[in-house]
Amino acid sequence: LNPVALSHSSELQDGSTFAQTTRVMVPVVLDSNVEVNGFHDDTLDPLIFEGVAAAFPPAKILSLSPDGGAAGDVSYSMEVDVANYSPGGNYGEIFGFSSTFQGHGPLIRGTLLENSAKTTSGVGTERVIGTLSALEGLWASLHVFGITGTTVTIDVKITSDVTGFASPTDRITFTQVTDSTGIGAEFIKLNGPITPDDEFRAEWTITGSSPSFSIFVTVGKRLLLR
Repeated sequence: LNPVALSHSSELQDGSTFAQTTRVMVPVVLDSNVEVNGFHDDTLDPLIFEGVAAAFPPAKILSLSPDGGAAGDVSYSMEVDVANYSPGGNYGEIFGFSSTFQGHGPLIRGTLLENSAKTTSGVGTERVIGTLSALEGLWASLHVFGITGTTVTIDVKITSDVTGFASPTDRITFTQVTDSTGIGAEFIKLNGPITPDDEFRAEWTITGSSPSFSIFVTVGKRLLLR
């Protein structure tokens, strides 16, 4: 891909009333989308094409890490619909494409917890996300990009605790992924409150023969009302 552009905006409507000397604009609806450009890929092409072609496609899960993709970096995640897909190019140029992914729900700015291949069970580094009030929600995404091994499984969950992680609490548990189910993604929301816990991490349990799972895990919070 080259390049990627994220847009997050709010529709403003005129809320001015009599006697006001300055126009008052009121934000009413949030809108998010991602525009991508890249070079043709035989694996990627049918996935994006079918996303547009399906009559009523289920929302896809899209996550970005603009800082480079290292654990601890900023992440953005949301459910999206494939709004358009335009493959093409001029004579003498590399055949490419452009596509727009329209937000299907809230855009979550969070933290990238994991982005690597896992071959054994383990836990990630705890990250400070903050406590959640009753008006906030916790969102987490799991992307599984690659699977190798025989009769292999991975169970991923998000846990929380205070500094030290002496007694972590399970917060979000993703659906088990196996070599039979194949690659995929999941996006889960948990309503607050969560307190006094303010740190979160990913934990994973792996079974099977010569397993390897390439995973990308994010977590973030935001107000439920928006």
